[in-house]
Amino acid sequence: MERYWRPRLARAVTGAFEIDALFPEADGVTLDYRGYDGVPVRTHFRFKSTGKISLTACAPIRAAA
Repeated sequence: MERYWRPRLARAVTGAFEIDALFPEADGVTLDYRGYDGVPVRTHFRFKSTGKISLTACAPIRAAA
């Protein structure tokens, strides 16, 4: 994990990891933010009834056509 993230974090752009939006949902939350390279990313978190994360899925946000 360190080998993957170290070079990316070393070249993170200004504004990296800034939160753009947070959407509460019935079984979790969706988070829009800027990745290390400034590309918008959307991450979905789903939670178990115990409050622990049961699913995390993320992908770049595509620009509207």
